[in-house]
This record gives sequence, structure tokens and C-alpha cells, in this order.
Amino acid sequence: MKKTYYYPSRSFRSSAPLNKKKDLYETLGVAKGATKDDIKKSYFKLAKQFHPDVNKTPEAKEKFAVINEAYETLSDDTKRQIYDATGMDSNEQQQTGAGAGGPFSGGFGFNPFGEAFWGSFAGGSSGRKGAQPGGFEDLLKEFEQFFSMNEGAQKQAGRAGEATGGRTKGKDVNVALEIDFMEAINGTQKTIQYARTNKCGTCNGTKMKPGTSESQCGLCGGTGFQTQQFGHAIIQSTCSGCAGLGKTYQACISCNGVGTQNQQSKETVTIPKGVDSGVNLRMSKKGNFSLKGEPGDLLIKVTVKPHPTLQREGSDIISEKQVTLSQAALGTTLKIETIWGSQEVKLKPGVTHDEQITLQGQGVNKLPPNQQQKGNHIVKLKIVVPKKLTDAQRQALEAYARLEDKLE
Repeated sequence: MKKTYYYPSRSFRSSAPLNKKKDLYETLGVAKGATKDDIKKSYFKLAKQFHPDVNKTPEAKEKFAVINEAYETLSDDTKRQIYDATGMDSNEQQQTGAGAGGPFSGGFGFNPFGEAFWGSFAGGSSGRKGAQPGGFEDLLKEFEQFFSMNEGAQKQAGRAGEATGGRTKGKDVNVALEIDFMEAINGTQKTIQYARTNKCGTCNGTKMKPGTSESQCGLCGGTGFQTQQFGHAIIQSTCSGCAGLGKTYQACISCNGVGTQNQQSKETVTIPKGVDSGVNLRMSKKGNFSLKGEPGDLLIKVTVKPHPTLQREGSDIISEKQVTLSQAALGTTLKIETIWGSQEVKLKPGVTHDEQITLQGQGVNKLPPNQQQKGNHIVKLKIVVPKKLTDAQRQALEAYARLEDKLE
């Protein structure tokens, strides 16, 4: 939020000069003209040597932080160019806004601090002809720079939002799992691998470089806002360096100041008896990590492969059984293959095509809380009429035909 005050003119002091510090190229053990690959190789070698989890010496933590700072500065072309010219490392560049574009630097179609907006103050003309070097045009540049927010400040703004927000659960992760038909019937365990965000292992979720801590913002002196005078007008705005927090921090290189990292995770999933396609299993707190609350959940959507001879409708199993003309007319004993094994069924005489036989309790276990109950196995009878007959079969059927009751 910007506020404008009118006071008598006053001047402002510039910030103190930067302290001389160790050469970053020397820190990484590379020459000033080193390539990005050379810098990267040297960094990883030193980082492995001085990582606090590996090196337990008292100075390792501080050394690791210095190495990280040097790499963050020299691995970025823009930051490296500014460092070569000014000696400012990435943290100092972040606080001063050096080398970073602002929200009014282009791409938005309108610059509220451009000459079209302020032209009336520059001799009454909105064109560039009336602008004089070192005059009001320079003042406009100061305005734009003053209200620009660099990349580091945007990260600070996100941190400020977290400081004022409530607890937020992490996002759920959705994965698909295909299992066999009988695995769904009997239940099983499956190991699944999936991608999720977790707490950054380098900064432990603090978003800051190891060995560093928050410091007072150098732009606003810890007030959270900036004040600048233009003639008799004094304009106050939220600090572009710390987004109003009054403090800044050096972003962790591993997570780029986010506090989380993507990683591959493995979990063993227990598939209950009776699960079916479309069922979602939930594993609590196995989803994405949250810096402001509990992790999200892992949601597993199950798909069951079809069986070659059995079908499923809810907790019931459906199958077909072929019978001959004589078996249908005279009755017989059939062997039915159920999901729980073979079962003999007596077939009464005179059954018809598509007639159903129900085997009670031979279906699928129902899901909790009714897991002790089972569905049924339903057998559909299919009477097979022979397409070819032997002489003996034909004679027998013709003899039966002479004796059977005729249908009207």
C-alpha cells in the first residue's frame, strides 16, 4: 500500500559501502574465467566435503554456507556479471534489487511511472522531446526502480503471506493401481512408487541456506516499508526487498527458497478383500508436504483386471454353464468353479435356457464394515443344441419326437 505525504524538502543518506570479503572464485577454487561446468564440478566436490551431515568439524557448517553462497552467485550468468562488476554476492544483490526486473519493466502494456503518465509534469508534454538528461526523466526512473520488486523480494512476499495465513494441509497425491481379479477377491499387498513433495533435506523446510539466519532488511532498516522524497512529496510503500517483513534471508540453493523438494516415495498398500474397480484407497499423510500444516493424503484408485470366465456385479459373481439337451430334460449333476473352489450342484429335470442357479454365500466379501458378509455366485444355464447328429442320435430324437406332446 502506498501513501503520499507532503512535507518540506529533505535529503536522504545512501547506504554504507559493502564490506570487503573473500573472493568467491577463490572460495570455489576456480579461476575467474572458469566455465559453468568447472564451477559446478568444483561446487559439488566441496559441498560433498563440507556438508554438515558428512563433515562433523565445527567449521564445516559455516564453510558449507559460504560455498553455497559462492555457487549461487557464480552459477547464474546475471548474478555473476553483477558480482564481477560490483563485488556484490547474490544475497546483497537480492537486498538491493540489482539486476532484477520489476513488475513495470515491460510486458504489461502500461507503465504508471512512464512518460505518458508523468508527461504533464515534464514541461506539459507527454513526448520525449521535452525530456532533458538528468532531469525529470531520471526522476521517473527512480520511481520505477523504487516500486520494482525483484525475484528475492517476491520470495519474501510469499514468506510474508505464510506468516499471516492459517494452517493449510498439503495437496493430495492421486495414483492409479491395477491388480488381478483374484487379488481383488482375496486381498493383497502392493508396493507403489510415486512422486510427491517433501521437506527440503538441505534447509529442513526453513527455506534458508544452512548456517544462515534471517537478518534485518538493508533497504528498510527493519521497518517493512520504504520512504522516498520527490520534491515536496514523500511516498511510503511496502518494502520491495522484504515484502513488509522487515527481515530478509538467503534462499536455500537445493529448493530455491521454497522449502520443499520433489522426490520419489515408496509405500506398501494393503488391498482389502472385495475391492473393485473405481474404489479409492486413502493413505493418510502420505501426500504432499506442507510447511503450514499436515501433509496431504495419498489416494489410490484401483482398477481390477477382467477374469476370462467370471464376471462381477458388486459382491456377486456371474458365470455361465453349458448343458446338453438330455441334461436339461433329465437333470444331472454339474461341477461349478467358484472363486472359493469347485462345488457340485444337482440340476433338476426340465431346466430352461438362461435359467439361473444361485449359490448362496459363494460370492465376494463385502467391504468394511460388512466384511464378514459375502455375495452369491449366480450360474446362468446355456442349453446347447447340437448342429450335427450321428445316425443313432437322429434316430433317438425322431423316436422321441413321435412321443412328445405337440405344441399348438
